[in-house]
Amino acid sequence: MNLYDIILNWREIGLFDIILPFILVFTLTFALLEKIKILGDNSKVNVAIAFVIGLLFLQNDYLIIKLQTFLPEVSFAIIVIIVGLLLIGTFMGEHKVWAGKMVWVAIIVSALILIGALSTDSDPYQERGGLLQPISDFFNSMDPTTSSLVIFLILFLVFVGFMVKGRAPPATGGTTR
Repeated sequence: MNLYDIILNWREIGLFDIILPFILVFTLTFALLEKIKILGDNSKVNVAIAFVIGLLFLQNDYLIIKLQTFLPEVSFAIIVIIVGLLLIGTFMGEHKVWAGKMVWVAIIVSALILIGALSTDSDPYQERGGLLQPISDFFNSMDPTTSSLVIFLILFLVFVGFMVKGRAPPATGGTTR
């Protein structure tokens, strides 16, 4: 018996359709109830409520399918973000302070490498029309999840850029006369 057979057996007994979604919903619900203490410090009541919500969740096939498609996509997005951070770290190396332009060059190059790795475009030498056509072809060659992830990363980088750019250096504690 190899690992593929084990995974198929788990699928047949309902591990992915019943057990894992139940454990996830139960754990998240229990953790939330414990954190907000809406029912006090009574953990037995929180366990009972989390158990019932987990079982009720299993009654809706639509939610289970959504969970089974959503979580792998989120996991993939997290992996892409971590790889992007690793690429940026590769360019930055041991330097603790970089000039602003060099950091942005590293971020842009890293983003281009990630986009290229995620693209499904296998023929980069096909005939092009217009200046923006390569960009259009590039985004059209990606599946919707990848293009959504690229747009999210661009917006995230712009947001971080605005947040970092707006910070003023802390005042030195000198006295004024």
